[in-house]
Amino acid sequence: MTDLLDKSATEQATLLAGGELSSSELTELYLSRSLKLNDEICAFTYIAKRSARAAAKKWDNDKRKGKQAPGPLSGVPTGIKDLHFVRGMPTRFGTRALPPIIGAADSAVTKRVRSAGMIVCGKLTTSEFGCMPVTETDTHQPTRNAYNRDYTAGGSSGGSGAAVSAAMLPIAQGSDGAGSIRIPAAVNHLVGLKPTRGLISPTSPVDTQMRLSSLGGLARTVEDLSAFLDALTDWPNGFFQSHREALPKGLKIGLVTENHISPVAPEYKQAAEKVAKILEGCGATIVPTTQVDIDLEEFLVLWKRLFANAPMLMEKRLQPVTLWLREAGKKIPVAEATAARIQHARTILNWFDGMHLCVTPTIAIKTPKIGAWRDPDPETSFRSIIGMGAFTAPFNVSGQPAISVPMGFCEDGLPIGVQIAGRMGDDALVLQAAHAVEQAVGGFRTKIPV
Repeated sequence: MTDLLDKSATEQATLLAGGELSSSELTELYLSRSLKLNDEICAFTYIAKRSARAAAKKWDNDKRKGKQAPGPLSGVPTGIKDLHFVRGMPTRFGTRALPPIIGAADSAVTKRVRSAGMIVCGKLTTSEFGCMPVTETDTHQPTRNAYNRDYTAGGSSGGSGAAVSAAMLPIAQGSDGAGSIRIPAAVNHLVGLKPTRGLISPTSPVDTQMRLSSLGGLARTVEDLSAFLDALTDWPNGFFQSHREALPKGLKIGLVTENHISPVAPEYKQAAEKVAKILEGCGATIVPTTQVDIDLEEFLVLWKRLFANAPMLMEKRLQPVTLWLREAGKKIPVAEATAARIQHARTILNWFDGMHLCVTPTIAIKTPKIGAWRDPDPETSFRSIIGMGAFTAPFNVSGQPAISVPMGFCEDGLPIGVQIAGRMGDDALVLQAAHAVEQAVGGFRTKIPV
């Protein structure tokens, strides 16, 4: 059974559809592994043993009757980030400022996951209200990197990244407001896409004004991720079929390896250059360019205003960084922040004009150790780790699709991620580019680190 852990989610679904494996067997394999590893990795806030087993049993019974949900991921286990409700499961939002809320009903993203026939095995850790690129809250132990437990699994979808990387799940849901899917994908050797704004809805109610966040997934292969996106989108897109198509010839691809917000690790620059070289070999023209001129202070206006919107009962229980963001955000008028987002989005889209795709490192700074970002001064803490989102956040502002693909490892054994961004609505092209890189390097899957 442990050989199943090496198979992709879509490969597992094929075995399920062919009757070579039951969903109960597959779900029990992942539940058992999650229960064994969670004290060490801390990817789950809640492991739903009873309901997951019941859902898998129902799937098996429906299959025998010819009534199970169709789809390339049907019967496969997954998890939901702890910013979204799952019926009967506690949601904590990574905070002590609210009591745990037992979901009275499934959120929209949970409903879509269930409609695809997937088995929800529990809730996955997040940073407090999703505000940090590391997952170290006051509600549980830090979420750790499966490749080296001394280091972070990223954030805010850190539990999703850690769970898939450690084979506690084959695929997982995440959300991304400034890099929160792509950052965990990069540091956990996974594929993670922030789709075009509006392709999957709704976003968080907290984000209705800033509109920075998008829903998505983290997976070990582009094929798995494409299938997952098809399950989540508002209308049929056929990503599962189209991601295999060859890249069109004559694409103009920007290459950015420097960032005015943060120094960039040399290994990350080299990895981005390697991806650009691969795409050039597919018939693209590479155009070295500089990072879009949006500085940190301008982005912080949006980020602070976003967290001023978060509902809470016990504000004094917030982590210092979240409280600092929230207090500053309350002083920023909504109209001012909204106008700033629109203006910054226009700047980024104008900068992107003339490119079909843009390749950058996913993160600028090396993966931090657990606790390395903490400082008595919350602003210092936040700024010390901002390099993790320096390349990702602009595409949340503009709403463009952007994917992180794994490109090997640093000398310290930690993964490297490279970002490929596209024009608005060009999610299919971004996935095709990621698949072309995946084929060129002989696949993204590696030996499971735990």
